[in-house]
Amino acid sequence: MSESLLWSGKRIGNSGIQRVVDALVDAPEICAVDLSKNGMGMEGMSFLGRHLSTDVGLTSLNLSSNPLTGEGLRHLLPALRKNHSLRRMNLANTDLGLSGAACFLELLPDNQTLSHLTLSNNGFGEGGAALIAEGLARNRGLLVLDLSCNNVTAAGAQALARALTKNSTLRRLELWRNRIEDAGAVSLLRALQNNRALQYLDLGCCGLTPVSVCGLSDALGPNTTLRHLALPNNWVGDRGARHLASALATNRSLCAVVLSSNRLTAESAKFLVSGLQGNVTLTHLDLAANDVQNEGCSFLVKALIHNTTLRLLNLARNQIGDEGAKHLSDWLIANTTVETLNLSNNRICGAGGHHLAHAMSRNSTLQELHLRFNRLGTGGAKALLEAAQRSKALQKLDLAYNNGVTTWRAHWVGSDSEDEEDLR
Repeated sequence: MSESLLWSGKRIGNSGIQRVVDALVDAPEICAVDLSKNGMGMEGMSFLGRHLSTDVGLTSLNLSSNPLTGEGLRHLLPALRKNHSLRRMNLANTDLGLSGAACFLELLPDNQTLSHLTLSNNGFGEGGAALIAEGLARNRGLLVLDLSCNNVTAAGAQALARALTKNSTLRRLELWRNRIEDAGAVSLLRALQNNRALQYLDLGCCGLTPVSVCGLSDALGPNTTLRHLALPNNWVGDRGARHLASALATNRSLCAVVLSSNRLTAESAKFLVSGLQGNVTLTHLDLAANDVQNEGCSFLVKALIHNTTLRLLNLARNQIGDEGAKHLSDWLIANTTVETLNLSNNRICGAGGHHLAHAMSRNSTLQELHLRFNRLGTGGAKALLEAAQRSKALQKLDLAYNNGVTTWRAHWVGSDSEDEEDLR
């Protein structure tokens, strides 16, 4: 039976690495090791590297949040070249910098067994991203690459885009919180026209404007592999939503789109109608933290009323109010596929709560309804709880932080409700 060695935060330092190696030698059944947050540096990597060169059972290694530096990683490099068992490696927040990125230029073409590589928060910058991209272009084993929070600029993203046109195995690329901006995003999206492997792309918090998404239709039209597109915390706006709608209308592979915190309004929802009406693959739509309001809800309902694929809709923090809740309640009564609906922080009062309670009693598929941070009051909360208890499908009802509900966790989960949720 495979086992794990979980020594995160033990403060073992460089001197404690020998204890780790001894433990691995004595217990060859250990396949996963977590040594994050241990104050290990270059010296400790020398000890660990000697063991990794001969270990044939270790498949997962977490060294995140240690001051390894690029020089420390270089001590591991010979072992990583020889090792053919390691599949997952987490080096997030390890001060690798440009010299660490250079190690991956050497490693990635040679190592075809490493499949998951987490390198977030390492200060690679434009030059480091280019070095990693060059290695990625010649790699045939990596499935997941996380480069979030690395000061990657447009030039770095363009280098990664060129790598994607040559790489045929990478399934997931995460670039959250970088400075790739429109020029970098456009290059990455163009690469999708020819790439037939990537399934998940995260460009959240990357300084994107409508310019970035204007070419989405051209990029996603011929693409049949991308499943998840995350663009949260950008400036897509109404104009960008219009371009996205065109892409959704023609694409036949996207399952999830994340557009939270993108300055979308009711006008954006109106544009999305055309894309959603023709789309037959989307299962997750996240529009949280925008300004859709009740008018936007009415547009979305028109688009979704006949939809039979959507499983999750997130409209938290959109100021939809009771009117928006009424529109969505009408949709829930007719819908037979949605499983999760998030309406938290939406100024929904007692009337909206009653509308949703009525819809819940008629809907047979909804499993989770999130309504925290609203203004339901005692009447609205009570109606929802009673409907939840009658529902055969609902598994979770979240009413936390509503006036009229005193239990701070205030959620109902099947028959395990917490004291029927104390009501004022």
